[in-house]
Amino acid sequence: MVGHSRRVKVWSSLILLSISSLSPTNVMATLLVDAVRNDNLKALENTISAYKELQSPDPDIQRNREKEFITEINEALVVASGEGNTRAVTALLSHGADVNYESQSERISPLFSAAQRGHIDTVQLLLQRNANPDQKTGSIKRKDALLEDEHNSDQDMTPLFIATKLGHSQVVDHLLQAGADPNEKWQEQTPLISALLYDNTAIAEALVKSSKLVIGQERAAVSNLNKSEALKNQIVAKIDELYKKNKVSPINPGMIARALGFFTGQQTLPFRPEEISNISSSIRSRQNSINSDERDTDEGVPAN
Repeated sequence: MVGHSRRVKVWSSLILLSISSLSPTNVMATLLVDAVRNDNLKALENTISAYKELQSPDPDIQRNREKEFITEINEALVVASGEGNTRAVTALLSHGADVNYESQSERISPLFSAAQRGHIDTVQLLLQRNANPDQKTGSIKRKDALLEDEHNSDQDMTPLFIATKLGHSQVVDHLLQAGADPNEKWQEQTPLISALLYDNTAIAEALVKSSKLVIGQERAAVSNLNKSEALKNQIVAKIDELYKKNKVSPINPGMIARALGFFTGQQTLPFRPEEISNISSSIRSRQNSINSDERDTDEGVPAN
C-alpha cells in the first residue's frame, strides 16, 4: 500500500508538470537523476512505473514518449555508472537501458563513466552485462551532435585509456581481463605511454604483460609526442626496462596471430616496420643463442 501511494505521488507529479512548461519526460529525467544520486532505489522504480502508466490516446505522442523513456533511462544509466551506484545500474538495465549507450552531452558510455571515476564494482557489473571495453567517446554519430564535438579533445578515448591516465589500476586490470585493446591510441599516445608519463608503474607493468600488446610500437609513438627529447628518451628507457624486467619477447601472441592471418589470406594488412625489425632481431638472437649452446656442447665432448 505504501509503495502504491508513493507511485501515485510520483505519477501525480508527472501529470501536473506535464501540463506546465515541462514535458513528462523532462520531469522523469529530473526524478531519475535525483533518485540515482540519492541512492533511492524505490524512488527510481516508482518514477519508471509511473511514467509507464502515463498513456496518451494519440499514438504518435505515445510512440514519442516511449522513445523518450528509453533515452532517459539510458541517460540515467550513464549517471548511475559515474556515481558507482550498482543497484541503480542493475535496475535500469532490467528496464531495458542500453549498456553501450552514449550520453547526449558528454558522449560517453556507462563503462567509460564508471572507469573514469574508478568504480571497480560498477565496471565489473557492466562488463558482465557485455559492455564494450573498447568503445570510444563520441564513437556514435548523432544527427543532433554539435559541430564542435568533432574537435573535442576528449573524443576517441577508450575506458582503458582514461583509467590508465587517472591511475585506476584495478579498473585497468578488469578491462584487460575483459579483452580491452592496450594498443588503442588517443592523441598519438598509447595507454602504456600515458601510464609512464603519469608515473603509474603498476599499470604500465599490467599493460606490458597483456598478450594483446603490440611490442615495439611505443618507440614510434614516443617520437610523435609533443614533449622534450630528454623526456622522450626517459620514456623509451622506462619501456625497455619494463620489457626486460617482465621478460617480454619481441614476438608476442598478438603478433603471431596477425602473422597467421596474413600468410593464410585472412588478413590483408602487412606487418608494421618495427614488428619486422623485432622479428628479425628475435630470430638472430635466438640463432646466436643456439649456436652458442652448440659450441659449449662441442667443447664439453672429449676427443676420441
